[in-house]
Amino acid sequence: MRFSKLNPKKSLLAKLFLFYIIPFVIFAGAMGLCFSYITNKMINENVLPQFDDRLSENAHSLAASLNPTLINKASERGEEIKRKLDAFVEDKKGIEYVYVLKRENDADMIVALSGSDDYMVESPFTPEQAKSINGSEDVLSEIYKDKWGTHKSYFTPIEGTDAIVGIDMDASFIDELKSTMIFYNILFLASAVILGVLCAVVIGKKISGPVNELVGYTNEMAKGDLSKSIPVGREDEIGDLSNGFEDMRLSLSHIIQNVREHAQTMNQTTVSIQQSFEEMVESYGQIVTGTTEEARASEERAHHIDRISNMISDLTDTIRLMNEQTNERMNLRCMQIHLLNKGVNKCKM
Repeated sequence: MRFSKLNPKKSLLAKLFLFYIIPFVIFAGAMGLCFSYITNKMINENVLPQFDDRLSENAHSLAASLNPTLINKASERGEEIKRKLDAFVEDKKGIEYVYVLKRENDADMIVALSGSDDYMVESPFTPEQAKSINGSEDVLSEIYKDKWGTHKSYFTPIEGTDAIVGIDMDASFIDELKSTMIFYNILFLASAVILGVLCAVVIGKKISGPVNELVGYTNEMAKGDLSKSIPVGREDEIGDLSNGFEDMRLSLSHIIQNVREHAQTMNQTTVSIQQSFEEMVESYGQIVTGTTEEARASEERAHHIDRISNMISDLTDTIRLMNEQTNERMNLRCMQIHLLNKGVNKCKM
């Protein structure tokens, strides 16, 4: 059941949650990308150019402050060069190191380094350093990281010498700015997601809560309990839906009441019909009994009639026979009389 509440196909709350959280996440991501683009553009077009200008200005200022004669005699006057370098760094905020580089006897050398007591230390040049010395040109490095931190360097030739000045400035604030930007982007995205979640949960509960309540009432109605009225305390679409369910409940109650009343009437009618049927069956039984007795009486009458018919037939035959015999006797008598009459007449003659 819990998993079904997380399925957007089976849960209105989950569907509302997704419909709210997805736009918030998309909006937050779009705003984060816009913010990142604007921040990077500001860094690349404003912060870094100003930082590069400051590097260039400090490098040229340092190169102009160094005496070419002092640099050309670096092996002898390294301490003095180091003091100038230390003095230059002391007043400049953000500068980490300044140094003088030159190539001597085909060896890459660090003539002097601010904050270090070593002079004329052999150290391979970086590509930017080699480019600046070989071409006697200004070279600006990209931001790079080493074990001492994050830096950006600028190299410029010292006029009248074959040496260059290098200056390293701390560029960690740029990474910190980018990290801060990423942090605020993540914070903004998280805030948007949390806000979206809260809005989705609050609005989803306000919508799904009454719907779930209506589902509960509907389940009760499905079980046959129509006694509970559905409360309607809203004027929106859910209120209209509640009104519709309440009207449906009342209609069903009226229909069921009418059905019950008609059922009682039908039951009474059925009882009456059953009683009438029983009376009819009883009458039918009496009719069958009477018909059976009448049939027996008719059969007996038929037998009597047959006997009477036979007797009449016998009587008719007897009468016919007697009639024939009588006719014969009469004929015989007439003949006798006729003969007698004939004899009399002869006697008279």
